[in-house]
Amino acid sequence: MTTTKRMSHTNTYLAQEVTSQISVKSIQGKSTLTEAKISRPLKIFSLQNDTALQIVFSNYGGGFVEGDHIKIDLSCNEETTTAITSQAHTRVYRSERGMPSRQEIHAKLGKGAFATFLCDPLVLHANSIFEQRQVWEVADDSILLFTDWFEAGRLLNGERFAFEAYHSEFKVVYKDIPWVWDKFHIQPPLVDPNSPGIFLHHGCYANIFLIGRDRLPRVQQLEAIMRQLSEQYFKTTATLVATEAEIIGSFAKINDRVSLIRCSAKNNEILQNLMKDLAKALEHKDLLGFYPGHNI
Repeated sequence: MTTTKRMSHTNTYLAQEVTSQISVKSIQGKSTLTEAKISRPLKIFSLQNDTALQIVFSNYGGGFVEGDHIKIDLSCNEETTTAITSQAHTRVYRSERGMPSRQEIHAKLGKGAFATFLCDPLVLHANSIFEQRQVWEVADDSILLFTDWFEAGRLLNGERFAFEAYHSEFKVVYKDIPWVWDKFHIQPPLVDPNSPGIFLHHGCYANIFLIGRDRLPRVQQLEAIMRQLSEQYFKTTATLVATEAEIIGSFAKINDRVSLIRCSAKNNEILQNLMKDLAKALEHKDLLGFYPGHNI
């Protein structure tokens, strides 16, 4: 009954295609939420943490029902510090009529802004279809730490790669010049996810992007954290046998503006530990100054 009710609401969301507006400004040295025009099914909460602001994404029902379409315009203005997190895992429920659920985020970082996007993983239920696109416009001396994390079903229930399709696009632009343009698309009914060239025996996948000029002290600090996590989680003295590895990943410095961790794991618990350690490192007074990962 609940799902049917949400379905009828979904038609309203698609017809209106209302974009949620979120704006953060620095007021007397504190990053402050100054605009929050939120459209269903999105919900947000904001938490003030000294000079930084945490924005928590949530939604009605705990996930995406077929046809849901969330559109967000996010502005983190000059010299703001913002952590974007989620209230819990974001679930994508089954598509009964072959309609996808969608999420679009268009974000802008002002000069000297620092933003972290540390949402919990996306969990793709059986027969679900999900598309997401994020475009971030960065400015001079702005910094973005972005995580993209998904789980290929309710793994503990034995559900793995039973979804229909997943598409994700992440783009970072500086003065109309793309710095990052990362795309991922998989349709399990058309490919074998267990292929050694795809996921083998793994069921979780994560990217951690760091975007910002490497001359900035904060970028140097974040890069050191990523290198340390890479050493801790991906390096081993034993011979690496792919079929036995619980987690596989690597750190790469792409250029003087972009660094990246890519990794996959057999289950969510391993990646969860990595993300918790990343969140703990952000407690440093020169970064966020608080722990943003309470729900990870």
